[in-house]
Amino acid sequence: MQREARSDRGWEQWPGRRAPDEAGRKRLRALFLPSDAREAVSELAAEHGRELEERLAELQAAVLDLETRERAVSELEVGVEHLLRESSLELDRFQHELAQREEALDRRGRSLATAEAAAEERRRELGAVELQRAALERRADTIEHRESELERRADELATLARQLQELGGALAARDEPHEVTAHVVLLTDSGYRVEEVEGPTPAVGGIVEANGTAHRCVRVTRSPFPNDRRPCAVLERLSAEEHVSD
Repeated sequence: MQREARSDRGWEQWPGRRAPDEAGRKRLRALFLPSDAREAVSELAAEHGRELEERLAELQAAVLDLETRERAVSELEVGVEHLLRESSLELDRFQHELAQREEALDRRGRSLATAEAAAEERRRELGAVELQRAALERRADTIEHRESELERRADELATLARQLQELGGALAARDEPHEVTAHVVLLTDSGYRVEEVEGPTPAVGGIVEANGTAHRCVRVTRSPFPNDRRPCAVLERLSAEEHVSD
């Protein structure tokens, strides 16, 4: 008995071992029973084997669940990797499209700037053309005014020529010479004006006074009055420079 007690005490005091529970003690004690308790040991071993099988089944189930989870995680990783690859490809495609659109916008911006510059140049050209057109219109108005004035003067000259032609016959029909005591002058200062002047007819190129202004006789012709035998001196007004030089 003392020997068995020492054996029990040594087992309980085994270093690094935890104190077994009561059921474990009973099983361990049963291992040291005499041979007549073999049946109990067999039952204990069978029970322990069943427990081990249950534990093994539990471990196998846990391993199977772990493998299932690992396969699920692996499939999930594959799916995530595939999704990342597709997302990366889609992002590259979007970036490429964005770069193309940006380049197209740059080209359109340059084209618009060129068109604006051309339009501005065209506006400047049109402005210059408008200025030239206005200048031409003013010149045309001036020319029309001058043409009207020339037509008016031409009509006056034609009328005067007809009068001179009508009076030419009367002067040519003079029978005998007579003393000239008076003459008429044709002034061309502003338009045409005929005046009667006493005294002899001035010579061509001579300087005479008419209306307080010096004139030069440029021509002597027939009087424009009907049946008038007096000569007509055509006078042209002298300019200030000509008057000073004379």
